[in-house]
Amino acid sequence: AAADSALHAVTLAPRSTGALALAADALCELKDGVEAEPLALAALAADPGNQYATHQLARCAALAGDARRAAELLASIERPDRFDVAGYQ
Repeated sequence: AAADSALHAVTLAPRSTGALALAADALCELKDGVEAEPLALAALAADPGNQYATHQLARCAALAGDARRAAELLASIERPDRFDVAGYQ
């Protein structure tokens, strides 16, 4: 239900980096990194410094088994302590 709501928000505001990153987050929670990654990338294309979107992209990499990419993305976040890393387990 949360993923559906977040995806609906993207249809209402397709350029909203917050909506895109939130939808990516919801899909990562469902372990669907394949669907989440394009949303996180779209958020980063609109706002390259968006740390929340970068965090979601790192989660996508982790879900895909790419630990190196996930670590690189996490290292690029200025305040990683602001994010819950439970999504990587």
